[in-house]
Amino acid sequence: MARVLVVDDEQNIRMAFSELLRRDGHEVYDAGDVKGAFALLNQYKFDVALLDIHIDERQSGLDLLAAIKDNHSDVEVIMVTGKPMASNVYQALCEGIFVFLVKPVMANELREVVRSAANPKAIKTSEKTPSEI
Repeated sequence: MARVLVVDDEQNIRMAFSELLRRDGHEVYDAGDVKGAFALLNQYKFDVALLDIHIDERQSGLDLLAAIKDNHSDVEVIMVTGKPMASNVYQALCEGIFVFLVKPVMANELREVVRSAANPKAIKTSEKTPSEI
């Protein structure tokens, strides 16, 4: 399936997301801060990253998002937050995220979004009309 990076400062959320995605066959790595996320991004090639907006005091998920788009542009990013603010949503969308999810995230919603983000070429192909294929 896909290699997925889960970044959230809340350990219980990282564990829940990671376990759910592993059960779906994904290879999952997680980090509780931006520094740990950068270390993993430099070590592995990821297909999908799930980023919380509020990660730590010094850097946010939006900072990490910008770095991913600059240095790992082939990674599809899913932003997650429990406290959505219009400015954060707008900034994330401008940076080119795949989708924005609001906590609590339902298991089926997470599975479907990660599955779609892991295979965006298949989605684009399935959206074409028969004359375009």
